[in-house]
Amino acid sequence: MKKPHYILIYLSILFAFLPGCGQEQEPLDAGPYTFKNSRLTVVLPANWFLAKLPGSNIPCVHTTMDYGIIPNLRLENVVKQDRLVTLLANVKNSMQQRYPAYIVSSEIEELEGSDGKLYKVRGRRINGEKIPVVHFHYFLIFADVTYLVTATCAEPVSNQYESVFDNIVVQARQASR
Repeated sequence: MKKPHYILIYLSILFAFLPGCGQEQEPLDAGPYTFKNSRLTVVLPANWFLAKLPGSNIPCVHTTMDYGIIPNLRLENVVKQDRLVTLLANVKNSMQQRYPAYIVSSEIEELEGSDGKLYKVRGRRINGEKIPVVHFHYFLIFADVTYLVTATCAEPVSNQYESVFDNIVVQARQASR
């Protein structure tokens, strides 16, 4: 009859360590954050973290889970190209390869505020858990480089997070060399 106690102890230890598996995250201070291996700095609100999302090698900054999704923002790409039409086509093709049901669901919108030119387009898809997901793709075009920043959240809370994401990206700056 002592075996059930050992099983209980084993299961308690196992479940104590599971929540952190594959989800290492580092709390970030509110304020400027520069993406690794880039010159792009954004201004983060309080209570954001640095992590790698499951299934991705791209570091991202994120807040806490909301509606089954971790709202996040990540630097997807840095290119020496500034033709917006080509960049948008590349994003659409890349997203459709990863997520066949992905569609672009808005026109290109120009935003005010960044040091360079700033454009946004919205896309959507349904994830594996059948949650509708929205991707906000931001194109920050500076004189020598274009940054593609993607923000993701669940569609039912997208109105709440769109303004947060916009505010973060609108304040983005490129550090000098």
